[in-house]
Amino acid sequence: MAEESAVLNAVPAGRALKVVGGAGRAVRKSETKVEAAEPDKSLTGPGFWIIVAIVAFDELILDLLANLSVVFSIFVIFTSFLISAIIFGYLYFSGVSMDMSRLALLAGTMLIEMMPFLSIIPTALLSLFAIRWMVHNEQAKKLIEHRAKISSVPRAAPSRA
Repeated sequence: MAEESAVLNAVPAGRALKVVGGAGRAVRKSETKVEAAEPDKSLTGPGFWIIVAIVAFDELILDLLANLSVVFSIFVIFTSFLISAIIFGYLYFSGVSMDMSRLALLAGTMLIEMMPFLSIIPTALLSLFAIRWMVHNEQAKKLIEHRAKISSVPRAAPSRA
């Protein structure tokens, strides 16, 4: 009994000791504790909504005014490049991983936005929300997988003292 309590006190912090067996015979297995993962908060909060407001202003007001006049339609190219750079910079500094689907979505958005009369379609706004959905859907999958791993880890049986 005293031998078991000495072993329990010698276990380093961050490790769990599982004692299996009985009648004076103990088999020790150590397992690393798994902490619950916090859901990532990227593409949420006031920063995201400021970017949405900037993109919506460009999509709904500037592109509409620029497309009403042939003279101002050349500015559509510059504003679409600027908005694409703002979106890419925001995603980069938010820590969003850029895989091929997200890069293709941003490149397609930029090409559509640079075409003078197609820029009326709010593709930048739609792609921003699509990337947000992709990121949160990926995080939801990882969180579900992590919780399934935690629930499959066997728990240590309480010791009988």
